[in-house]
Amino acid sequence: MPRLITGSTSVTTIPFVLVVGDNDDFDSSGTVFKGDNTNARRIDTRGDFSYSTGRFTCSVPGYYHITFSLSSNDTDYHMANIKLNGSEVGGSVLNYTQYNTASNEVNLKLSVGDYVEGHRRGSGYDVYQARFTVFLIQ
Repeated sequence: MPRLITGSTSVTTIPFVLVVGDNDDFDSSGTVFKGDNTNARRIDTRGDFSYSTGRFTCSVPGYYHITFSLSSNDTDYHMANIKLNGSEVGGSVLNYTQYNTASNEVNLKLSVGDYVEGHRRGSGYDVYQARFTVFLIQ
């Protein structure tokens, strides 16, 4: 059962980010997921996600669950990677079939100022859908 934060923090100020986008929501190199396209669906309860950089910057220290997944729109391979302060954390999953999903998720202890990004690598860059979520566990 998830534990709610008590005290002066209200439910609406608990850090939570959900960004759903497509191929047009990556930076110009096709690597960093930014969710900046007008078709992207976004929820960001504290304004901790920058759509210009694709970074979630921690404003409330604690343990976070972070996911980044993408569904391919081609038959090339893709890797979904999560980076913490510029360094890859966890593993990545490859896929070789159109519309399959590559996904990566990690639980991390973040301090104020730490940043997290969703990155993709691979031989193909045609993405049908990408999802990046960050939420405070404790």
